Amino acid sequence: MTKKISSYLELYNHAYDTMDWDKLKEDPKKEQEAKDYLWELSLKAAREDFGFFVRLFVTELLPEYTHGRHVDVITDACQELWDAIKTNNKEMDASKGYAPSKLQVAIPPESSKTTICSHLFPAWVLGKDPKMRIMVICHGGD
Repeated sequence: MTKKISSYLELYNHAYDTMDWDKLKEDPKKEQEAKDYLWELSLKAAREDFGFFVRLFVTELLPEYTHGRHVDVITDACQELWDAIKTNNKEMDASKGYAPSKLQVAIPPESSKTTICSHLFPAWVLGKDPKMRIMVICHGGD
């Protein structure tokens, strides 16, 4: 029995993992078609999943970027925030100890939080819903 693929991200991962890249290299046209197909899937996956969006586009803003586990935590929280906003969920989640419709990120400097939360997240949200109004509040120690 085959697994049902329920998202573009799953489809992208499945397609990437199952492609025979050695065989595709023998035919440059087919190799390019495969790359184009993966690029289209990656764009669709990025529209659907904020973590994938960050991995795909963060190097446009931070060429020296290296991925860390803290980025997954931030992107998961941003994705959860988006899901709460779209479902209008403002209730306190007792198991998590916070309301999912608000997000405060407090981690050390140089952790890419400004790029992820203040630049990429608003871009991703506006790409999904251009009528969305966004307010970002930042505090500096200076």
